[in-house]
Amino acid sequence: MLEDANLWWRGANIRSAALQKAGLLSNQECCCARCYGNDVCRAIKCPGCTDYQKRLKAAKILMLLSTTAVLMASFVGWGRVTLHGVNNKRQGEVHRNGKLKRWRCTLCDFNASDVAVAGYIKIEMSLTEDLADLSAIPKDKLGDWLSVVGSRVGFDHWLAPALCMEIYKRHTVDTNGEKTLTFTAALAGLRFGEWFLSRKLQSPPQQVIDEVADMLINTLDFLHGRLPGIRDLRVVYLRAHDMIRNVMENMDKGLLDRLRPFSGAAQNIKRRCAFCHKFLPEDIKINEENEDISATDEGSVPLYCVHCMTLCYCDMGCQMSDWKRHRHYCVPLEADFQSAKLSSILLGANS
Repeated sequence: MLEDANLWWRGANIRSAALQKAGLLSNQECCCARCYGNDVCRAIKCPGCTDYQKRLKAAKILMLLSTTAVLMASFVGWGRVTLHGVNNKRQGEVHRNGKLKRWRCTLCDFNASDVAVAGYIKIEMSLTEDLADLSAIPKDKLGDWLSVVGSRVGFDHWLAPALCMEIYKRHTVDTNGEKTLTFTAALAGLRFGEWFLSRKLQSPPQQVIDEVADMLINTLDFLHGRLPGIRDLRVVYLRAHDMIRNVMENMDKGLLDRLRPFSGAAQNIKRRCAFCHKFLPEDIKINEENEDISATDEGSVPLYCVHCMTLCYCDMGCQMSDWKRHRHYCVPLEADFQSAKLSSILLGANS
C-alpha cells in the first residue's frame, strides 16, 4: 500500500518508518492510490478475475462435450457476483477520506469493499510487515523472499521491485571505489526495469530517474562486456536493450543519448548472420561495395530462430551450425525476465 506515487520508486529504501507513514503498519486511515482509483502496483488477483478464470476453464470443458460456441459464450458471460448483505445493501461500505473504502480491479470490472477482499489484504499486510526493513534480511535470503512475493501476491506487486532494487545493491561489488555488477545484480536490474515498463507509471522525480537510469545502463554495460564470453548472451542483451530503451523513452527521452553505444552493438547483432557474421539481405543495398557479403547475394531469405525470433541467419546451414551453442541459451519469445530459462542463463553454473 502506497502513500503516494513517489513511494513506488523508493525501492530498497522502503523502511519501517516510511511504511508507518503510509499507514501500512498501523490502523490509521490510508491515503494510498487504491482508495481513489485503480492501483496498478498491486497484483493480487481479485475475486472477479479468479471467478472468471474458473468459469472459463469450465466453459472449455463444456465446449469439448457440446461443441457449441454459443454455450461457452453465454457461460463465460455470466455477470460477476456482487456481495450483498441484508436489505440488498453492500457489505463493508466504509467511507475513508471522503471516498468509499473499496478495491477497483485494473483487469476486470470488479469493484468491491475491503470486506470482500479481506483475505487478500491480510496476505499483503503480512508480507509488508515481514519486509518492513529490507536491510535486516540476509543477502542470500532476498531471492527466496522475491519468490515468496511472486507466489503470494505476484511479481507486479510493488514489493517485488523493492526486493529487486535491494538485491541489485547488495550484489553489486565495490572494488577499489568502482562498483562491479554480478549476474545476480544484473538479473535484478532487468526485472526492475521490466516491472517499471509493465506498470505504465507516471514519470518519477528527477533524482529517482537518475538512479533508475544508472542501474539500467550499468546492467546493459555488464551484459555487453560479456557478449564474447563462454555463454551466449546475445538474446538476453537484445531484449534487455529493447526493454531499457522503452523505459527511458517513458521516463526521459534525453536519456537515450546514454544508450547510443549499446544501440549500435544491438544493431550490429541484428544486421549480421548470427553464425558467419556476414551482412543479411536487408543490408546488401546499403553495403553494395562491401565484399563481406554471404550467400545472401544469391537471393536466399534470412532465417530467424523459430524459438526466440531474435537471432537471424544467412541460411539453414548457418542456423544448424550455430544451434549447437545457441540451443542452450535460446530464450522463448514469450518468456519474460522472471522466466526460469532466463534465470538459468544468467545464474547458471558458469557464472
